[in-house]
Amino acid sequence: MREHSGSSAQPADPAPDSSTTGLTDERDPAGGTGVGDPTTTLSLLADQNARSILAATASSPRTVPDLVTDCDIPAATAYRKVEALVEVGLLDEQIRIRPHGRNANEYLLATDTIEIQLRDGDTPTVHLSTANSF
Repeated sequence: MREHSGSSAQPADPAPDSSTTGLTDERDPAGGTGVGDPTTTLSLLADQNARSILAATASSPRTVPDLVTDCDIPAATAYRKVEALVEVGLLDEQIRIRPHGRNANEYLLATDTIEIQLRDGDTPTVHLSTANSF
């Protein structure tokens, strides 16, 4: 279940569209999905903090405070990276219902396969295949 939990404190830089980057996405006929903006996905995969978050969420759902501790990153960075990872489909988000106190958003790695295709004469594509579900 994906839910957007509001806007971040700092606006994100607008991502370049495929007309300026030459990158496109596709639907995977085997059931995976193409990403909406391959440039953003590739940038996140190149980011050490984002990769740390992906690794930390691979086996069990984690809250942002968990990720701050597990990944040793500032809270503002964790919130920005998590929001971006959810947006491109690399993380799934759910709400943990707590009987007392505030409910918590949890995040889990949403893919077990990331495929980047570079074909001669074509623009690069990125495909994600679903791994986990809550």
